Parts: sequence; structure tokens; C-alpha cells
Amino acid sequence: MNPSSKAAPMTKDETMLLVQLVAASAFINNKTTNATNNKLKDQAWQTLAVDFNSSVSSYQRTPAQLRLKWDNLKKAARKRCANMRISRNKTGGGNDYFPPDEVLDKVASLLGNTCTGFSVEFGGDATIPNVPLVMAEIENVEPSGNKGWKRKSVRPAL
Repeated sequence: MNPSSKAAPMTKDETMLLVQLVAASAFINNKTTNATNNKLKDQAWQTLAVDFNSSVSSYQRTPAQLRLKWDNLKKAARKRCANMRISRNKTGGGNDYFPPDEVLDKVASLLGNTCTGFSVEFGGDATIPNVPLVMAEIENVEPSGNKGWKRKSVRPAL
């Protein structure tokens, strides 16, 4: 096969096999990027390509092709998660339908918080519960010359 010709697109089964092999690898999802870990990642992709090609009877894939496919799957999973989150946060609850996709769902579960985002317990518009608004606090404030407002020494009764 000449180098300028393209390979056939991966089937759903081949893509799922790739995701399973990546999930089983300890080095591929490692976020550390130093010379030692990068070399281990390259070796892991070589091993993964051998395992992938031994399981697939169609077109033989190179480690670079498999790595590119994995990067594209991660991008697609993050984009899908972002679109789902945007839809949920729309006014009216978001009635958009996203058909189930087992491959992208599996990739999203492997990515974890980099796909789903972080949840902030007390962030954004959160209110502090059980704090009564006391009008006496507002009434016990008086002007203090040119420095602004100063609180009176009277303490309101609760």
C-alpha cells in the first residue's frame, strides 16, 4: 500500500477495542510529561498497536494512527459533555436530545473531571442557609462624616 493512500475508517468495534486497550494501559493516561514518562508512553503506544493489530483482522494501524484516533475521541467526548452541560443549564431545563454513544461515554468516564468539569459546592450563586435577615442591622447604621458609614453600637435583639 502506498503511503499517500488513506486507511479505511475504524469501525465501532475497532474503536471500542482501542478505548479498552487505552483504559488498560497505565502509562498512556499519565499526565506527567518528562523525558522518562514520554519514552514510556511511546513504548506503551507501540505495545498497544501490536495488541490492537493482533486482535483486528482488517487494516493494520500504526501507533501514530491509534494515538491520533485517541486524541480525536477525547476531543469529541469533551465536546459532547460540554454540549450536554450547556443544554442542561439552559433556561427551561434544556430539552435537547443526545443519543447514547457507548464509545464516547466510555471515553468520558476515563477522562473524569477533565470532561465532566469540577463541581464547586459553594461557588457561583450559592446562598448561606439559615441566616435570617434582621432589619435592625440595616437601621443601626449612620453616616460618619466623609469616611462612609459606621455601625451604631446598639446590638439588635435576635
